Amino acid sequence: MQQVFAPDGRLWTVRRVIFPWSPRLRLFDTSCLAQFSDLPLDDFLVGLAALVLIIVLAYSLGPIAGVALFGFEWLLVFLAIPLLAMWRILARRPWPILVESSDERISFAVAGWFGSGSAMRRIADHIKATGWPPSDPTR
Repeated sequence: MQQVFAPDGRLWTVRRVIFPWSPRLRLFDTSCLAQFSDLPLDDFLVGLAALVLIIVLAYSLGPIAGVALFGFEWLLVFLAIPLLAMWRILARRPWPILVESSDERISFAVAGWFGSGSAMRRIADHIKATGWPPSDPTR
């Protein structure tokens, strides 16, 4: 990842993207608890206690399950990164290059690890000189 300043002072980030997504912490939606309010219960106190127990369990186990899924997703990412990188390098698949500023986001695809690295340097040099990414980073 390279960060360069354009002549106008805007900060641009040029980076190679391995995954088009990144794991993020997800919290479960607890709005599904409304369906439990229609349960026919004989005793009002039993129903109230059951509803309170369901709400407490949903709010306490929801974040725990979200953190567990977050950890599982990171585990999959760490297992998949070497395989995906090896596949891209050996098959000469294009590497996505993402060029970002505070209000712009431009992507390019360049074949090969070394080709994408040199394209990233050319893009960074072009931004330093002109303030904008080139239309074709392979030239």
